[in-house]
Amino acid sequence: MNTPRVLRVGAVCLIVLVLAVSRSVSAQDGDPNSGKAEYQILCIECHGTSGKGDGRVAFGMFPRPRNLTTGKFKIRSTPTLPTDEDLFEVISRGMPGTAMPSWAALSEATRRDLVAFVKTLSPEFREAGPAPAAPSQETPQMPELRSLGKIFAQGRQLFQDAGCVKCHGPTGLGDGPKADRLKDDWDYRTLPPRGFSLARMKRGRTVEDIYKILLNGMGGTPMPSFTDSLSEEEMWAVAFHVWTLSAAGVPSGL
Repeated sequence: MNTPRVLRVGAVCLIVLVLAVSRSVSAQDGDPNSGKAEYQILCIECHGTSGKGDGRVAFGMFPRPRNLTTGKFKIRSTPTLPTDEDLFEVISRGMPGTAMPSWAALSEATRRDLVAFVKTLSPEFREAGPAPAAPSQETPQMPELRSLGKIFAQGRQLFQDAGCVKCHGPTGLGDGPKADRLKDDWDYRTLPPRGFSLARMKRGRTVEDIYKILLNGMGGTPMPSFTDSLSEEEMWAVAFHVWTLSAAGVPSGL
């Protein structure tokens, strides 16, 4: 056996592997410079040059485009900042009920580049480090489906007791007594959804998606996190009740 030749071949293979992994990680992370170029084509009219939600057409929009410089995002998997995957998901599927469209037609690399650039617009991401920490654990497991009857009844009562009806109304039509007096963190008027249509759910269509909104709230909006007032079991119950108020849909796991 020619040992030196084997070692050289092995070294070359290792270098190729390292380069391939590096390219993969780079593509996953995204390039903020490329993302900036895409942002100036796709996003600047609404979100503005510096991401403050003050683009040329923003004044005529309801709800207003998000101010990306504050670090406050509706969809996030942590109590503070969204993860890269959260941002990627919003760019990919859009934000139902708003003017934010789906950019799923763009390549994955382009969407990753946009994620990387959006993170440069807010100092909150720089202070948090290279990337916001992912959740320390997976979403708690959904209750056993054989106890759904009890869960639905509990959720209906908690929807009242937890104060959800004050904004969303007793049947989720957005006609609660506080519905017309709500404002977001930028003092713009905002409204609860006029009905829990799963097609227009901000995060997604499953019971788990609804649970995550109850868990983390929606940054910058009057929708709070219920982690301090409801247990995991109770949040699941409310999530199932909200799902039943929609016209159609299938809970995750069914």
